[in-house]
Amino acid sequence: MVSQIIDQLSCIDAILAPEAKAELIDFVSGCQNSDGGFQNRDGSSDPYYSFFGFLIALSLGLSDELSQLKKYVSQTSTRSCNSLADTCALTVMDALLSEKRGRHWGKALKFLRQFKANKGHDQMSYAGFLTLLTVETLLGRPTFMVNFSRRILKKVKENEAMPCSQIAALMVLKKELGLPFHEEQKLLPSYFGGTGGFRIYTHMANSDLLSTAVALYAMKRCNIDRRLYAPVSIRFVESLYAEGAFLSGDVDSFRDLEYTFYGMLALTSVS
Repeated sequence: MVSQIIDQLSCIDAILAPEAKAELIDFVSGCQNSDGGFQNRDGSSDPYYSFFGFLIALSLGLSDELSQLKKYVSQTSTRSCNSLADTCALTVMDALLSEKRGRHWGKALKFLRQFKANKGHDQMSYAGFLTLLTVETLLGRPTFMVNFSRRILKKVKENEAMPCSQIAALMVLKKELGLPFHEEQKLLPSYFGGTGGFRIYTHMANSDLLSTAVALYAMKRCNIDRRLYAPVSIRFVESLYAEGAFLSGDVDSFRDLEYTFYGMLALTSVS
């Protein structure tokens, strides 16, 4: 899935004007610290934001930035991670930036032990998506992991009280694991705002970039027609562009790599 996301993001060339792409490259490069890591909101390097920088840099072919990032990843231990997302980020980057080819069984087993230790700290659909993303990067899709994931997912009941991102994650997971996702497909349109993009919850008035990006991405991955949502969503995402970056859409004017990734993901998911 990581390679598919990167391939999709690389299509941004056909969407952004040359000036906007140059601004994007300048913004991404400017977010990298001297240790090779990418900045979080307080300016320090961390695995989570570095992962978004990694995905964007790889899709844009920024080889110098990736070379510097490799140093940061090699010097940062997953033992220092405070969340499952940080652990996933470092594990995936380490595997993809490594010169070693083939399956990484040692890294996979280490990650699964840390995943077990984080049990209960993340929403199951989100944790499941991160786990599948990581294990697939390390091992491909071994039968034991597919079967285990299917058993877990069958216990998760989708409902309209879930945030849009969780419904989208469930839909992608089920599609990737060969499970039906009819209920998620029926629920997802209820998060669409009509005058903007998608909303975090169905009862909220305002749309946000994260929900819009993951909803459109899930629909694209699941081969669902997006023409009804594309014009409004494109206008919404374009309104959030700010000098090489994208804003969150919830009156937060801070520019960061996470929402820049979501902006790129949304724009490349409408076609």
